[in-house]
Amino acid sequence: MKKLLITTTLVLLSSCTNEKIELKKTIEKKEIEIQKKCATRYSIKNSHGIFKVCTIKTYKFNKVGIASYYSSGRQTATTERFLKHNLTAAHPYLPIPCVAEVTLIENPLKKVIVKINDRGPFTADKRLIDLSWGAAHKLGIIKEGLAKVRVRVLEKESKSLKENGGKTVWKGEKPFYKAYKP
Repeated sequence: MKKLLITTTLVLLSSCTNEKIELKKTIEKKEIEIQKKCATRYSIKNSHGIFKVCTIKTYKFNKVGIASYYSSGRQTATTERFLKHNLTAAHPYLPIPCVAEVTLIENPLKKVIVKINDRGPFTADKRLIDLSWGAAHKLGIIKEGLAKVRVRVLEKESKSLKENGGKTVWKGEKPFYKAYKP
């Protein structure tokens, strides 16, 4: 009886070890795939912890997640002055600068086009995007503070923005991201 118990235990342990090895190999493969897609890699440390960031190279992005907003700050990652009324946003890994459409999931008619010009949010709850106060106000999420949204990068506008050196003034028009004043 003892031999059977020992044999069974050894078989179970060896299968667990094999599963762990396979899981480790799978994780390593995914890490390698992520590294190939990264434009840059860095870490951010704040009061919520340490966050590893991998900025992506592509404008093909369409994800659903939680949006929050921020209304104070001095300078963005693009060195622009942060103005809370502008239609801008922070994202942890999208190319900077780029243009994105943010749609409220509970009301798809509420949309805002923002310029991604900053990094963040870096929170333990893995928020997808940090909107400026102006963008959050336009979506109607100021009172709640958080909302489920779809973020879709606008490839044509993002490429045009990059070609213009991050400036969004085309043909003398007012930049779209400065259009909102309450």
